[in-house]
Amino acid sequence: MTFQITSPGGYQKLSTTLKWLAVAATLVLAAVILLLALAPPHPQMSNGINDKILHFMAFATLVLPCAIFMARSLFWILPLALAFGGAIELLQPGFGRDASWADFQADVLGVVAGTALGLVLRFLIKRRVSGAKLSRPV
Repeated sequence: MTFQITSPGGYQKLSTTLKWLAVAATLVLAAVILLLALAPPHPQMSNGINDKILHFMAFATLVLPCAIFMARSLFWILPLALAFGGAIELLQPGFGRDASWADFQADVLGVVAGTALGLVLRFLIKRRVSGAKLSRPV
């Protein structure tokens, strides 16, 4: 069963809503990343997962919602995400943590991977939506 939007205004409202949800998700993720990155280190929090993998996953997840729903805004979102990662590394020594170029490199790779995955998902979603029949669900 699929639901289709039959009026152009309905599609525009859905598109705007999804964009605002992407922004909200990104801001929440940024706040969580900041809190975890500046919190005192707790080895048990990582459950044995390499710190660089955590950085990679955090920053891939950070840009993913905007890459899917706000691709045109990536020209300013990506530099902000990278600056955010750099700022975290600069702030960490003030919170009893170590700054690391390797952490920043993992952040950069995460941003690249999250963007690539988001753009692929965006393409697949758009292809599915544009190829769907304009009929009511049964």
